[in-house]
Amino acid sequence: MQLSWLHSKKAKIIIWTVILVFLLCGIYAYTHRSRVSVGKTSAHPLVKVEKMERKDMMKRVVLSGDTVPRESVDISPKYAGRLEKVYVDLGDKVTR
Repeated sequence: MQLSWLHSKKAKIIIWTVILVFLLCGIYAYTHRSRVSVGKTSAHPLVKVEKMERKDMMKRVVLSGDTVPRESVDISPKYAGRLEKVYVDLGDKVTR
């Protein structure tokens, strides 16, 4: 047969080298095709430019929510009775 040279080791190396070169050229062309087409698009920028001027950002803020204390203590007396006077003010630290 005349195609017996294809079965030699040297021919297989050449064929695989050519296939690899074509494959690498194809990958390079595919990945770099967008860079070539960028130059052909219009030269208009893709951003909108506006002149800045000084203004108030916000005049008032309306928020809603609940106020929650960091700590709370439930106080209940051991015996029934009535308080006649409280000797501390709101926010004072007390000890036992």
